[in-house]
Amino acid sequence: MAFKYANTLTSITYNGLTPTLGVDKNFSTIHVAIYWLVNPPSGTHNMVLDNTGTVSYLAIFGLSLDGVDQTTPVDSTGGQGGSGASSPISDAITCSSGGWAYDMILSTTTAQTMTPGSGQTRVGIEEVQAVLFDASYKAGASAMAWSWASGTKTDVHSIVAIKEAAGAAVIANFIGSGFFGGAAGRQG
Repeated sequence: MAFKYANTLTSITYNGLTPTLGVDKNFSTIHVAIYWLVNPPSGTHNMVLDNTGTVSYLAIFGLSLDGVDQTTPVDSTGGQGGSGASSPISDAITCSSGGWAYDMILSTTTAQTMTPGSGQTRVGIEEVQAVLFDASYKAGASAMAWSWASGTKTDVHSIVAIKEAAGAAVIANFIGSGFFGGAAGRQG
């Protein structure tokens, strides 16, 4: 799963496999995209991103989920993008009772802390030069929310509801995050 800011992502691969784009919400040149790969190979592998132009900022969060329906892994997607958002923001999502919602947010901020909504588990945070990238997940969610101390800002929020396999419980394992800034071409 990837989170990006500015320009166009032309391809993403994990160990040579191309993940499915689930949702890409945007405002102007700011994008927040969530990708998934069903039954990825085990072990340590590279995630390779190709883009056009110069990337101002790029943050990546990885989450491995066990117990996911392998045929129809996603119940629904949602989110928003815009400027002048006031705290809190909340976006509805349709999530099966045993499933999970996973979200990512990009916010232009001025040294304010973003707080995930009730019951959401933060899985990563990256901040640089008044741009904040964050992510969280929650079991059986009907909405995903974020709040901050005061003021308005530009926010882009993407959510994907992950469907559990029959008779299984979805288990989340955070696998890492990374931040890249000011580079052209390939990031990995």
